[in-house]
Amino acid sequence: MYFVLENVLILQKIINNIKDKKMRVIALLLFISLSMNVFAQEIRKNPITPTDFAVEYRATNKRISIVNQTVQITEQNPKFDNPVSAIPSSTNPTTKTIKLTDSQFNDLKQLVESSGFMDLKEREYGAPKTERGYPYVLKIQHNSKQKAVIYKSHPNYPSCPEAFSKIEKYLNLLK
Repeated sequence: MYFVLENVLILQKIINNIKDKKMRVIALLLFISLSMNVFAQEIRKNPITPTDFAVEYRATNKRISIVNQTVQITEQNPKFDNPVSAIPSSTNPTTKTIKLTDSQFNDLKQLVESSGFMDLKEREYGAPKTERGYPYVLKIQHNSKQKAVIYKSHPNYPSCPEAFSKIEKYLNLLK
């Protein structure tokens, strides 16, 4: 990559010294063509592999991200200086990364398949948008399918779908 940046500077100087507009355009097109070729070679060396299995869960103070067998759990730990305030004076995020065992990974994939989560309608469940509530988001990519479901918690509206609840419980047990 350093080679490319060095050549960019050299070609920029060359192009700036060309007085004829047509020659400048030709030099610029040549530069673009060479750059695309170099970047294509870089991509072939380091291909971007698609994710076979991914889960993202977001709640008010927690985020769980799973890509294949790697789990990253981020929790926001609010601190309240005023005990009657609902607004935290500060938050201290903690993040930990763990690796799922083959058994845990297979159990999670099986749970996704058997729960019917991938068959849920991709929409919001629970409280309507006009009502106050606590949003919970669950996104799953599995077997080249993607699904995103939002549940907005509110005591006066239906609870989250059972498939959502089962996966949420499993994710929250991961330590």
